[in-house]
Amino acid sequence: MTLSIVLLSGGIDSAVALAKVRASGSDVEALLVDYGQRHGIELSRAQALAEHYGAKVTRVSVNLPAMRPVDALTGQASVPKRRSLQTIASSGVPATFVPGRNLTLLSLAFSLAAMRGADAVVMGATMTDAPGYPDCRPGFLDAFKCAAHAGLGNFTRLESPWVYKTKAEVIAEGAALDVDFAATWSCYAPSYDLDHGLIKHCGICDACTVRRAGFVAAGIVDPTDYAEGA
Repeated sequence: MTLSIVLLSGGIDSAVALAKVRASGSDVEALLVDYGQRHGIELSRAQALAEHYGAKVTRVSVNLPAMRPVDALTGQASVPKRRSLQTIASSGVPATFVPGRNLTLLSLAFSLAAMRGADAVVMGATMTDAPGYPDCRPGFLDAFKCAAHAGLGNFTRLESPWVYKTKAEVIAEGAALDVDFAATWSCYAPSYDLDHGLIKHCGICDACTVRRAGFVAAGIVDPTDYAEGA
Protein backbone atom coordinates (compact mmCIF):
# COMPACT_ATOMS: atom_id res chain seq x y z
CA MET A 1 0.00 0.00 0.00
CA THR A 2 1.33 3.42 -0.94
CA LEU A 3 1.04 6.54 1.22
CA SER A 4 0.45 10.07 -0.04
CA ILE A 5 0.66 13.29 1.96
CA VAL A 6 -2.01 15.65 0.61
CA LEU A 7 -1.78 19.36 1.36
CA LEU A 8 -5.43 20.01 2.06
CA SER A 9 -6.69 23.60 2.17
CA GLY A 10 -10.40 22.88 1.93
CA GLY A 11 -10.65 24.39 -1.55
CA ILE A 12 -11.80 22.72 -4.75
CA ASP A 13 -8.33 21.92 -6.10
CA SER A 14 -7.04 20.17 -2.99
CA ALA A 15 -10.37 18.43 -2.35
CA VAL A 16 -10.42 16.91 -5.84
CA ALA A 17 -6.74 15.96 -5.46
CA LEU A 18 -7.62 14.16 -2.21
CA ALA A 19 -10.50 12.34 -3.91
CA LYS A 20 -8.26 11.37 -6.84
CA VAL A 21 -5.55 9.96 -4.56
CA ARG A 22 -8.13 8.07 -2.53
CA ALA A 23 -9.66 6.62 -5.71
CA SER A 24 -6.22 5.35 -6.73
CA GLY A 25 -6.17 3.12 -3.63
CA SER A 26 -3.40 4.97 -1.81
CA ASP A 27 -3.46 5.59 1.90
CA VAL A 28 -3.70 9.31 2.63
CA GLU A 29 -2.52 11.63 5.35
CA ALA A 30 -3.96 15.13 5.03
CA LEU A 31 -1.74 18.00 6.14
CA LEU A 32 -3.71 21.05 7.31
CA VAL A 33 -1.72 24.21 7.97
CA ASP A 34 -2.89 27.24 9.92
CA TYR A 35 -0.66 30.08 8.74
CA GLY A 36 -2.82 32.86 10.14
CA GLN A 37 -5.17 33.09 7.17
CA ARG A 38 -8.16 35.34 7.79
CA HIS A 39 -10.46 32.93 5.97
CA GLY A 40 -9.87 30.29 8.63
CA ILE A 41 -13.16 28.55 7.80
CA GLU A 42 -11.22 26.70 5.11
CA LEU A 43 -9.51 24.65 7.82
CA SER A 44 -12.80 23.39 9.22
CA ARG A 45 -13.85 22.43 5.69
CA ALA A 46 -10.51 20.67 5.17
CA GLN A 47 -10.96 18.74 8.43
CA ALA A 48 -14.43 17.60 7.36
CA LEU A 49 -13.21 16.57 3.90
CA ALA A 50 -10.33 14.57 5.38
CA GLU A 51 -12.71 12.76 7.72
CA HIS A 52 -15.10 12.06 4.84
CA TYR A 53 -12.34 10.35 2.86
CA GLY A 54 -10.97 8.49 5.84
CA ALA A 55 -7.65 10.27 5.78
CA LYS A 56 -5.42 10.62 8.80
CA VAL A 57 -5.07 14.31 9.71
CA THR A 58 -2.00 16.21 10.84
CA ARG A 59 -2.55 19.87 11.74
CA VAL A 60 0.31 22.34 11.99
CA SER A 61 0.34 26.02 12.93
CA VAL A 62 3.07 28.29 11.62
CA ASN A 63 3.70 31.92 12.41
CA LEU A 64 4.45 34.18 9.46
CA PRO A 65 4.43 37.55 11.25
CA ALA A 66 6.66 39.29 8.73
CA MET A 67 4.08 38.64 6.01
CA ARG A 68 1.10 40.16 7.79
CA PRO A 69 1.58 43.78 6.71
CA VAL A 70 2.21 42.63 3.14
CA ASP A 71 -0.67 40.50 1.93
CA ALA A 72 -4.45 40.37 2.09
CA LEU A 73 -4.82 36.87 3.55
CA THR A 74 -2.80 37.23 6.75
CA GLY A 75 -2.48 41.02 6.95
CA GLN A 76 -4.49 44.17 6.51
CA ALA A 77 -4.26 44.69 2.76
CA SER A 78 -7.60 44.76 0.96
CA VAL A 79 -8.82 41.63 -0.79
CA PRO A 80 -9.34 42.46 -4.49
CA LYS A 81 -13.00 42.29 -5.50
CA ARG A 82 -15.17 42.60 -8.59
CA ARG A 83 -12.32 41.90 -10.98
CA SER A 84 -12.95 40.15 -14.27
CA LEU A 85 -11.21 36.90 -15.18
CA GLN A 86 -9.17 38.84 -17.73
CA THR A 87 -8.02 41.33 -15.10
CA ILE A 88 -7.16 38.56 -12.64
CA ALA A 89 -5.09 36.80 -15.28
CA SER A 90 -3.21 39.89 -16.44
CA SER A 91 -2.60 41.90 -13.27
CA GLY A 92 0.54 40.19 -12.03
CA VAL A 93 1.12 39.17 -8.42
CA PRO A 94 -2.13 39.76 -6.47
CA ALA A 95 -2.54 41.22 -2.99
CA THR A 96 -3.58 37.74 -1.81
CA PHE A 97 -0.12 36.31 -2.52
CA VAL A 98 1.48 35.31 0.79
CA PRO A 99 5.28 35.40 0.36
CA GLY A 100 6.82 32.09 1.33
CA ARG A 101 3.51 30.31 1.94
CA ASN A 102 3.86 27.43 -0.53
CA LEU A 103 7.57 27.20 0.21
CA THR A 104 6.66 26.69 3.86
CA LEU A 105 3.77 24.32 3.16
CA LEU A 106 5.84 22.09 0.91
CA SER A 107 8.72 22.05 3.40
CA LEU A 108 6.34 20.85 6.09
CA ALA A 109 4.80 18.28 3.76
CA PHE A 110 8.14 16.84 2.66
CA SER A 111 9.38 16.70 6.26
CA LEU A 112 6.23 14.79 7.20
CA ALA A 113 6.67 12.54 4.16
CA ALA A 114 10.24 11.74 5.22
CA MET A 115 9.07 10.80 8.73
CA ARG A 116 6.23 8.67 7.42
CA GLY A 117 8.12 7.08 4.53
CA ALA A 118 5.48 8.44 2.15
CA ASP A 119 5.65 7.83 -1.58
CA ALA A 120 4.27 11.20 -2.67
CA VAL A 121 3.37 14.72 -1.62
CA VAL A 122 0.30 15.98 -3.46
CA MET A 123 -0.48 19.67 -3.91
CA GLY A 124 -3.45 21.13 -5.77
CA ALA A 125 -1.55 24.12 -7.15
CA THR A 126 -2.76 25.53 -10.46
CA MET A 127 -1.44 28.44 -12.48
CA THR A 128 -4.00 28.53 -15.30
CA ASP A 129 -6.85 30.68 -13.95
CA ALA A 130 -4.75 32.95 -11.71
CA PRO A 131 -1.19 32.91 -13.08
CA GLY A 132 0.02 35.76 -10.85
CA TYR A 133 1.07 33.43 -8.03
CA PRO A 134 4.79 32.65 -8.57
CA ASP A 135 4.74 29.69 -6.18
CA CYS A 136 2.06 27.86 -8.18
CA ARG A 137 4.17 27.65 -11.34
CA PRO A 138 5.95 24.53 -12.65
CA GLY A 139 9.38 26.17 -12.37
CA PHE A 140 8.97 26.69 -8.64
CA LEU A 141 7.54 23.23 -8.05
CA ASP A 142 10.34 21.53 -10.01
CA ALA A 143 13.01 23.56 -8.19
CA PHE A 144 11.50 22.73 -4.81
CA LYS A 145 11.41 19.03 -5.65
CA CYS A 146 15.13 19.10 -6.47
CA ALA A 147 15.92 20.97 -3.24
CA ALA A 148 13.83 18.58 -1.15
CA HIS A 149 15.52 15.53 -2.63
CA ALA A 150 18.95 17.03 -2.02
CA GLY A 151 18.17 18.21 1.49
CA LEU A 152 16.24 15.19 2.76
CA GLY A 153 18.04 12.41 0.95
CA ASN A 154 14.85 10.73 -0.22
CA PHE A 155 12.93 10.71 -3.46
CA THR A 156 9.35 11.30 -2.44
CA ARG A 157 7.43 12.39 -5.53
CA LEU A 158 5.87 15.83 -5.76
CA GLU A 159 2.57 15.56 -7.60
CA SER A 160 0.67 18.65 -8.75
CA PRO A 161 -1.97 17.18 -11.05
CA TRP A 162 -3.79 20.47 -11.72
CA VAL A 163 -0.90 22.82 -12.44
CA TYR A 164 -1.85 23.11 -16.13
CA LYS A 165 -5.59 22.56 -15.62
CA THR A 166 -8.35 25.16 -15.56
CA LYS A 167 -10.81 25.35 -12.69
CA ALA A 168 -13.47 23.97 -15.04
CA GLU A 169 -11.32 20.91 -15.80
CA VAL A 170 -10.69 20.29 -12.10
CA ILE A 171 -14.40 20.64 -11.34
CA ALA A 172 -15.26 18.20 -14.14
CA GLU A 173 -12.83 15.63 -12.72
CA GLY A 174 -14.22 16.24 -9.24
CA ALA A 175 -17.75 15.66 -10.48
CA ALA A 176 -16.64 12.35 -11.97
CA LEU A 177 -15.26 11.44 -8.53
CA ASP A 178 -18.49 12.54 -6.78
CA VAL A 179 -16.78 15.31 -4.82
CA ASP A 180 -19.23 17.30 -2.69
CA PHE A 181 -18.34 20.79 -3.86
CA ALA A 182 -20.70 22.36 -1.33
CA ALA A 183 -18.31 21.09 1.35
CA THR A 184 -15.36 23.01 -0.12
CA TRP A 185 -14.34 26.61 0.54
CA SER A 186 -12.70 29.15 -1.79
CA CYS A 187 -13.63 32.65 -0.58
CA TYR A 188 -11.00 35.10 0.70
CA ALA A 189 -13.55 37.49 2.22
CA PRO A 190 -16.39 35.50 3.81
CA SER A 191 -19.77 37.14 4.38
CA TYR A 192 -21.27 36.60 7.82
CA ASP A 193 -25.04 36.41 8.26
CA LEU A 194 -25.29 37.12 11.98
CA ASP A 195 -29.07 36.69 12.05
CA HIS A 196 -28.90 33.11 10.84
CA GLY A 197 -25.41 32.12 11.96
CA LEU A 198 -24.29 31.48 8.39
CA ILE A 199 -20.97 32.06 6.71
CA LYS A 200 -21.23 32.53 2.96
CA HIS A 201 -18.87 32.99 0.05
CA CYS A 202 -18.73 36.70 -0.77
CA GLY A 203 -19.11 35.90 -4.47
CA ILE A 204 -16.94 38.80 -5.66
CA CYS A 205 -13.34 38.21 -4.55
CA ASP A 206 -10.90 36.74 -7.07
CA ALA A 207 -11.26 33.24 -5.66
CA CYS A 208 -15.06 33.39 -5.87
CA THR A 209 -14.90 34.79 -9.40
CA VAL A 210 -12.69 31.93 -10.57
CA ARG A 211 -14.86 29.40 -8.72
CA ARG A 212 -18.11 30.68 -10.24
CA ALA A 213 -16.68 30.83 -13.75
CA GLY A 214 -15.33 27.29 -13.36
CA PHE A 215 -18.75 25.81 -12.67
CA VAL A 216 -20.25 27.71 -15.60
CA ALA A 217 -17.50 26.56 -17.97
CA ALA A 218 -17.79 22.96 -16.74
CA GLY A 219 -21.56 23.00 -17.23
CA ILE A 220 -22.07 21.84 -13.65
CA VAL A 221 -24.52 23.35 -11.17
CA ASP A 222 -22.72 25.50 -8.61
CA PRO A 223 -23.90 24.49 -5.11
CA THR A 224 -22.09 27.35 -3.38
CA ASP A 225 -23.99 29.63 -1.01
CA TYR A 226 -23.00 33.15 -2.06
CA ALA A 227 -23.87 36.37 -0.27
CA GLU A 228 -27.08 38.00 -1.39
CA GLY A 229 -26.53 40.37 -4.30
CA ALA A 230 -23.11 38.99 -5.17
